[in-house]
Amino acid sequence: TVNVTAADLEITKVVSNDTVHNGDVINWTITVINHGPNVAVNVKVNGTLDNGLVFKGAINEYNGTFDSNSRIWTISELPVNVPYTLVINTTVDATNTTLNNTVEVTSDTYDPNPDNNNATNMTTVLPEADLTVNKTVNPESAHNDTVVVWTITVHNNGPDNASNVVVSDVLPKELVNVSYDYSVGKIVGSDWVIGEMKNGATYVLTITTTVNVTDDTVVNNVSVTSVTPDPNPDNNNGTNKTVIPPEADLEINKTV
Repeated sequence: TVNVTAADLEITKVVSNDTVHNGDVINWTITVINHGPNVAVNVKVNGTLDNGLVFKGAINEYNGTFDSNSRIWTISELPVNVPYTLVINTTVDATNTTLNNTVEVTSDTYDPNPDNNNATNMTTVLPEADLTVNKTVNPESAHNDTVVVWTITVHNNGPDNASNVVVSDVLPKELVNVSYDYSVGKIVGSDWVIGEMKNGATYVLTITTTVNVTDDTVVNNVSVTSVTPDPNPDNNNGTNKTVIPPEADLEINKTV
């Protein structure tokens, strides 16, 4: 009779965040356990990182050594029913994708159940779209009852498409006789509803108004929003103004 030692190894992987953004730090916790009946020797855990993950380091919570170059975790002897854990730290370098992370455990000791020697987990990286908005005015100085044209330009710097894009421009009460000129979307109240905006797209809205004030500065603000996360919200607002000089209707009368 030949006695053969055996060790049923099982490996699991847990991700710290199921949904992430580009630049987020996420941890992958790998746990390996030996269900026996014998000690497992020369245990090796080999993992592969998706291209959208940047390796930042590893933490050994128990015995074993981790080679950061080969990314192989080696455990010389794994006792029965004692879980060993390794935490891999990564940074997300991708958008609008699903990142997979897989690991495999092997040993010089015979494993009667290889079906539980592999594990995988995944995290969803949300899309991002850097929207910018700019507003110009012509003329920069106008008189009462003259026409002033405001031009709004919105651009998607990407890297992904933007959904439900809305440009909001609440015109000040000093501007009347308002008309709009645009090639995409629709005007709903004070909003220019664009909808879907592809990466790299640029859209222009022209608002023609008449000044109904004197001795004042008319300021017009605009903002752009989207349900798609924006990595740079600082450029989501624009403003411009036109100066209205004072007026005086002089009247003269002469009698003799």
